[in-house]
Amino acid sequence: MNEYLEFINWVLNKYPMSKLETLNGNAFLELCEYEPEAPEEYTSFLTNFGFGSIGDCDFQIYNYPLDADDIFDEETARELMEYKFVADNFSGYMFAYCISGANGWELVAFQHQEVEELPENITTLMQALKSEL
Repeated sequence: MNEYLEFINWVLNKYPMSKLETLNGNAFLELCEYEPEAPEEYTSFLTNFGFGSIGDCDFQIYNYPLDADDIFDEETARELMEYKFVADNFSGYMFAYCISGANGWELVAFQHQEVEELPENITTLMQALKSEL
């Protein structure tokens, strides 16, 4: 069983109210055009695990990365332009990729508007979600 299928089964067993949909076809092509530098682990996650809500209101995975100005007020967004937001817990805790780092897209967490480094062993969105669920 692949890691995505195992994670989907675990999520659906623990959070039966989850509403997930995989990204495919034209939506996948649009994502690749919109964010050509997006890491393969992220696009693979969306096409194999999906996007949507985990549980009733436990986590929301976006179907494409959001810019800071899609979420925050104008002043805050200006300070966060180097981040692409990909998931949140409906209470101000979010996952985002820092796109200006030396290693390209690097996954970080946010508590409201403050960036938090993730532990070194958490480098993918799936690992980050597992650590929070």
